[in-house]
Amino acid sequence: VLDALLEILVQYRSHSDLRASIVALFERIDSDGSGLVNFEEMRDTLSTLISTLYFSREDWDEICAPFLPEHRVHTDGLDLGSFEQMISHQLKLYHFRHINRALLGGANGEKMSLLALKWLLTVQQGKEEAGQEDMLFPPNSPTPYMLASGNNNSGGTSQKGASHPTTPA
Repeated sequence: VLDALLEILVQYRSHSDLRASIVALFERIDSDGSGLVNFEEMRDTLSTLISTLYFSREDWDEICAPFLPEHRVHTDGLDLGSFEQMISHQLKLYHFRHINRALLGGANGEKMSLLALKWLLTVQQGKEEAGQEDMLFPPNSPTPYMLASGNNNSGGTSQKGASHPTTPA
């Protein structure tokens, strides 16, 4: 439903650029200045920004409800933090759809590979800015070095019990 909007948002240059775009979009949609975006504001603003986009109550329930407490689904709306989470989730799904199309041969594979790398790097940059751990390679998971060297045992030892380094020396 939001692909026309997401197509614009994927033009970001960095995590901070993406965040600034999401905040600006939130402020534009929050027409009454309440600090919350409700269904009517989202529907009206999206139809103004993208004339071909139709945003229904069912779309709101499907896309936004997971980011709202159950008692607020049809009343208040999304605050900025919930709106950012929702847009980030929709961007992730957008990237996955396009990567899948590329894998199935339906799109330019090179463009989709670059889009996927951009998304992964942006997610990583956002986690680093937030002080979160590197989750591209969670603890006890094989790193690219381990996979390339044939050592995918996350414990750092092979089947025979010999110790192997898990990172390059």
